[in-house]
Amino acid sequence: MLIAYDGTERAGRALEYAAQLLRPTTVEILTAWEPVARQTARAVSRTGMHQSTVSPDGVEEDPAYEEALKICRQGIELAESLGLAGRAHLVESATTISSATAAERAVAWRHPLLFRLRHQEALTMTRHRGRGIASVNYPIGMNLGGDPSQALVHSNPSGKFTVALSSIDLGQGMKSVTRQICAETLGVPVEDVYVDTADSDTGPHCMGSFASRGTHRVGNAVMAAAREARGVMMEAAAEELEVNAADLETDGRGNIHVKGAPHRSISTKDVAIAAQFKQGKTISGRGIFLVPLSDVDPETGEMSPATCYAHACLVAEVEVDDETGEVDMVRMDSAYELGRALNPRLVEQQLVGGAWMGVSHALYETPEPYYPEPVHGPRDFVEYLMPGPGDICPHDIAVLERPAPDGPFGAKGPGEMCANPVLPAVANAIFNAVGVRIDDLPITPEKVLRAIRAQGGARPQPRR
Repeated sequence: MLIAYDGTERAGRALEYAAQLLRPTTVEILTAWEPVARQTARAVSRTGMHQSTVSPDGVEEDPAYEEALKICRQGIELAESLGLAGRAHLVESATTISSATAAERAVAWRHPLLFRLRHQEALTMTRHRGRGIASVNYPIGMNLGGDPSQALVHSNPSGKFTVALSSIDLGQGMKSVTRQICAETLGVPVEDVYVDTADSDTGPHCMGSFASRGTHRVGNAVMAAAREARGVMMEAAAEELEVNAADLETDGRGNIHVKGAPHRSISTKDVAIAAQFKQGKTISGRGIFLVPLSDVDPETGEMSPATCYAHACLVAEVEVDDETGEVDMVRMDSAYELGRALNPRLVEQQLVGGAWMGVSHALYETPEPYYPEPVHGPRDFVEYLMPGPGDICPHDIAVLERPAPDGPFGAKGPGEMCANPVLPAVANAIFNAVGVRIDDLPITPEKVLRAIRAQGGARPQPRR
C-alpha cells in the first residue's frame, strides 16, 4: 500500500484508517518536497523583479529536504506503531507544492519500486460499471384537514395586481408560477402581477411549503382569488363601456374590449382608476383550495390519501472501485410526469437540482452522528460532504405532460419527487456493478468496501 504522507493530523488518520480497513502488511510512505531555492525563486518571480538563477549546494543541506525527511520518518514510526512494515520514499517535486501530487505520479512510473507498486495496483484494482432503475408514484400534498391554502388578489389604482400569500418560495420558483397563474386568470400581462409572501402571521392561511403542494394547492387558491377579482374588474369595465360584463373579454396585454368590437376598449389601468375613484369599488378577490373528503370503503376502511399523483422513472449509471469502495456517477436518464409544465425552464431547473440532491443523499450527506445533537455537527461545508462540480455527470430529462383534472391549468408540480427515485436507482446501480446490497444511507466507500470484502470480492451482475 502506498501512502502520501505530509505529517498532518489528517494524514495520520488516513494511515490509521487504512491500516484498520485494508490491513496491509507493508506500507510505502512517500513524501514529496520542493527545494527552498525553487520556492524562493518562484516567490521572487511573482513580484515582477529580476529573477537570478539559484542552485542549491547539496540536497542534504536543504532545509526543505531535512523537513521532508523528518516528516517521512514520522510516517514510518506511525506505521510501525500500527504493526506495519514501513519503507520511506522522498520524491523531489519539480512543480509547486500545490501540484506535488501530479509530480509524484509522474516520478512513480520512473522509480523502480514505485513502478512495481503501480503495476501491482493496475493488476488488482478494477472499476466496475453498473446500471440501476427506480420508479416513483408520488402523492401531491397531504390529506390533513383538507390541506387548505388561501390567497388574496387586489388591484391598485395603476392597474397592477398584488397576490398576497403565506406560502413561502424556497427557491423552487413558486412565486413565478403563481404569478403566471394569476396573470393568465385575470387576462393581464404577467409583468402587471406582483406576488407578496411577506408574513405568515398577517397573510392568508397556508399549510406550508412542503409535500410538493405549492403549485397544486396554492396555485388553485390563487386561481380562485384571481377569478373573483376578474369578475369585479369586468363589472367595472362594463359600467364604463356601458355594456354587459358577459360581452367583454381581455386581450392579455392590459386591455378589455367588447367582443367583436375591439375598437370599443378600455385599459385595465383606466378600469382600476374608475373603480376606485369613480365607482367606489375594490377590485379584489379571495380564494381557498380545499381537498375534498375521500370516500371511505365501509368494509375495509380503504381510502385515497391524495387527489393526484406525480410519476417519475430514473436510470442511474455508476462506476464502483472495488479496491477503495468509491462510487462515481457516470450518467442519469430520467422521465417525469407532473401534469402541465406551466414554466418549462423552472421545471427543468427543479428536476436537475432535485436529482443532485438525491445523489447527495445517496452518496454523501448524513444527519449521523449530528442528529439529534447539533453540537456534534460539522463546523462548515468543508467537513459536511456534498457533491461538487467535479462530481456532476450528464443528465438527460424527459418531461411528460398529462394535465391533472384538478390542477391549476392542469399542473401538479415536481416538488420532492425530483430527488426520490435517485436514491434507490443509485443503490440498484451499485448492486449491478459489484453485487452488494446496501440499504443504509449514505452509501459511503467504507460501506461498499466492507460489503465487497464480506462477500469475498466484487460480483458484477448482468447488465440489461
